[in-house]
Amino acid sequence: MIIADLLKPEAETNSTCLSSPRHPVTEKLLVTQIQEIQEKEDLVSTSTIGALIQTERFSSLSKLVRVTAWVLRYIRKLRTKARNKKQKVNNTNKTKINGGINDINGGINGINGGINGINGGINGINGGITGEEMLEAKLLWLKDAQSSLQSKKNFTNLQRQLNLFVDDNGLFRCRGRIDNAELPYDSKYPILLSKTKFTELVVLKSHKDVMHRGVKETLNHIRQEYWITQPRNFIKRILSKCPTCRYYEGQNYDYPEAGPLPKERVSYDNAFSHVGIDYAGPVHVTNIYDSDGSTYKAWIAIITCASSRAVYLDLATDCSGPACVNILKRYTNIFGCPKTVISDNGTNFISSDVQDFMTSKGVIWKFNIESSPWTGGFFERVVKMVKRCLRKVLRKAILNFNDVVTLLKEIQCILNNRPLTYLYSDEVNEILTPNKLLYGR
Repeated sequence: MIIADLLKPEAETNSTCLSSPRHPVTEKLLVTQIQEIQEKEDLVSTSTIGALIQTERFSSLSKLVRVTAWVLRYIRKLRTKARNKKQKVNNTNKTKINGGINDINGGINGINGGINGINGGINGINGGITGEEMLEAKLLWLKDAQSSLQSKKNFTNLQRQLNLFVDDNGLFRCRGRIDNAELPYDSKYPILLSKTKFTELVVLKSHKDVMHRGVKETLNHIRQEYWITQPRNFIKRILSKCPTCRYYEGQNYDYPEAGPLPKERVSYDNAFSHVGIDYAGPVHVTNIYDSDGSTYKAWIAIITCASSRAVYLDLATDCSGPACVNILKRYTNIFGCPKTVISDNGTNFISSDVQDFMTSKGVIWKFNIESSPWTGGFFERVVKMVKRCLRKVLRKAILNFNDVVTLLKEIQCILNNRPLTYLYSDEVNEILTPNKLLYGR
């Protein structure tokens, strides 16, 4: 009889007395069953623990060892019940005339103290898992991991190269030349492990113990107790499946293939003939007419030329349509009406005030696809540059409306003087900038 037979409910056909005490059994069947259990003194062996508990169903070494400890405790409980049944049968034959077997859960008081022994054994089983039980369960899995070592062809070479010996627990350990070192016993004589699922759980535990570091740190932690032959590729393969490391260090999805630039970006028209408009913010500004320090929100209007990459910055008091119309009026009075305007689907851009004003001037307004900011990349990039300048200059300062407008015009001048081409170290000619395309200087 092996462990699996004791745990399967289907095994009741041959061990009815162990699993279903209410069913009548004969004395002969019970005695035979008890003899089978007594003949198998070693119910737990390395050849059965791997077949009983599937390591593939566990992702944690501690959980595997703890479950194994509970299984071993349950098996001891079954063995204790079997021995007590045999004692009860013998005592019943001496005192009862009609024979038979009483319910194993019932008690027969006063027969050589048998029932007291049963209760004491059961009470000792009801507590939590102890450290000794955890060590016993771990020892079983270590033996199971080493069970296939001797059958390997290179075991003789391993035995010679690693100077293997068997310790008091029956485990293969490696002996080096550091016997006299003041190190723990496991560090001086690490346990040899084959590349099994249990070993993978050991690697994962060490990987978590070193805070999800790389192969080198994980291997160093493993070598303090275990020895794995050719470990680096083995550890690297396991660490590549770590969910935490894959989440934080995994490669991003490949970007889709870039499509052709829109015709507005490659046109030979004058500057600001095709533009993109967007809002950034809000920016907190103070009221210049109140001395109480009250603030309100304002938004930065950014208009970018699609071909020359020139920038126009202005400040809007709110996100309404009339405020946007005022921005466009100030812009068109400086640079003239554009042919095409590209923007997102903001409520201020799709308002009737803005659309009526622009269509009256013969401007074609194009909207990007909803929730697709990358389609307006040529002006979204400028938004990032403006925010970077504001963040580093303003920090936490709050200016009034006029000061913010002045600062935006300074940023506009700086961005329009940025180089549009790569700066070579031996460049003789002047660098191409948006201002040179606008004003020739």
